[in-house]
Amino acid sequence: MAASGTAAALAACGDGTVSGVANMAPIGGGGGGGGGSNKITVVVGSHAALATNGTFVVIQNAYAVKRTGPTSFDALYMACTHQGCLCSLIDNAFECPCHGSTFDNDGRVTRTPATTNLAKLPTSYDAGTDVLTIN
Repeated sequence: MAASGTAAALAACGDGTVSGVANMAPIGGGGGGGGGSNKITVVVGSHAALATNGTFVVIQNAYAVKRTGPTSFDALYMACTHQGCLCSLIDNAFECPCHGSTFDNDGRVTRTPATTNLAKLPTSYDAGTDVLTIN
């Protein structure tokens, strides 16, 4: 599946939904949408909440990142798997404002109509530079 930029996907629907969200989430580096990398980088030290295991930080209004260990992180794409609306982070869990689906701290469905978990994205962390890459 070809990846597309989040901004472009959001622009496609005037109501803030992302059309065609499946198990693989579109990832964009924001801005230009030029042909380069589909990676997002985060300087971990710039987000105080990432010093604590299990606390989410929202990146680019569409990705939730939490530390899971000294050098490990989880990243979730916050588009509801029901119809693609971007979920809100509430009390370290996720709620879809469009149809009420909810997801736990690991992105698992806790209330329908969504039946598929939030997309979990691969991450890599370079401790030397303190940079987390979301692929």
